[in-house]
Amino acid sequence: GKTMSQNQLTLLDIISESDYRQRQSKAIDLFNQSLKNDPETTLALCNFVVGDVLSNQSFSPGFKLHCLNWLIDHHLDRCDESYEQHPEDDGFPEGFYDLIDCQWKFKWIIPTLARDLFLDKKEIEEANETMRYHYENMRFSLSSFYKTLMLQNILTGDHTAAKENFQKWQQTATDEFSDCPACEQTEQVNFYHFIGQYQKAIDAAQPILTGEMTCAEVPHITYHPAIDSMIRLGKYPEAERLLDEAIDKINAEEDEIFVRLIPLFSQLSYKLGQSQRALDLMNRHGDAIIQHAQNDNMLYLDYLIALYPFDEDAAQHARELAADFDKRNGNSHYQSQIEFMFGSGNLQ
Repeated sequence: GKTMSQNQLTLLDIISESDYRQRQSKAIDLFNQSLKNDPETTLALCNFVVGDVLSNQSFSPGFKLHCLNWLIDHHLDRCDESYEQHPEDDGFPEGFYDLIDCQWKFKWIIPTLARDLFLDKKEIEEANETMRYHYENMRFSLSSFYKTLMLQNILTGDHTAAKENFQKWQQTATDEFSDCPACEQTEQVNFYHFIGQYQKAIDAAQPILTGEMTCAEVPHITYHPAIDSMIRLGKYPEAERLLDEAIDKINAEEDEIFVRLIPLFSQLSYKLGQSQRALDLMNRHGDAIIQHAQNDNMLYLDYLIALYPFDEDAAQHARELAADFDKRNGNSHYQSQIEFMFGSGNLQ
């Protein structure tokens, strides 16, 4: 039989690499190496990097985007070749379904780009334009595109743009390329929480929290905006009850896919006066969080903010990292959040 190429062995090595920082730097090396003469390996690598959103959180959003762009070009080339070779075919060209699959993944990757501090504003805007181009070109509804932009605006702390894109998202008809009702509902909760309409956020969360609407990441990702909204309105008993449920649910999960929610739940515990529980959560899951934060700067910020009350170094780093995000985003969103939570006269 055919022996495995050096590159294929390297790919296996990357997949089994448990240190995420190592995994990413090895993957970048392999990408650059295979690019010249081994498209099969580049293809396998890119498919792994942009793989299932839940199971593959180990790469930075910027590198995922890089691999997704390569895949889209690759599948477009396949479509073109297939047309040229079989102009008489009226079915879809070879590569068409793979192309569609990649265009779908824009919805996973583009909202997360703002989590990556290595991407500047211009690179993020170019990625947005690429997504828009593909969706218009394929005549998909732009509903998902506007929702994607809104999620990105929430992460960059841009209230004006978030409101505009929320309106456009709500006013644009959906199509089969849109997300499931539970996911759409969760993003409404996120939006209302972000702009400070806390009662609306709580109301929008109800069908999700009662289990009427479910999905792979729902209700998990809905807890934080819902509970935080309750705290902001002084509904403490409800907030505590829901936080208990949220923490039980996360602790019951076998794998680490929801690890990025732990620092948020720790912050909520602290806001509810449960300092010991806040610290216990971070002690119990700290190593896993640090591992996942290797290529996710925003998760690292969430981690530092959770440790802020307990650790002077973490507090200092949190302020610096928040300032880095704000500088890139062109506002003071994250520094204001920290000031709001911990009140601090020494914020520069």
